[in-house]
Amino acid sequence: MTTGGGIFLAAVGAILLFAVDYTLAGIDINVIGVILIVAGIAIVAFSLMNRRRVVRTERPVGEVRRERVIERDTEL
Repeated sequence: MTTGGGIFLAAVGAILLFAVDYTLAGIDINVIGVILIVAGIAIVAFSLMNRRRVVRTERPVGEVRRERVIERDTEL
């Protein structure tokens, strides 16, 4: 999952925690919201720590050969 996915999870968790007043038997939606927020923050933190720096260098694949062709007309 990427940084955007972590932010999305945290946003859904915040909505469940602060904006939803619905109750289900045996399930606390506020706890699910807190779990999603913590998971989203952890995903964002790990994705920022594991960013790889991409260094692009251009190298020739093979040896570059330059040939000089000289045509001489031997017929006079």
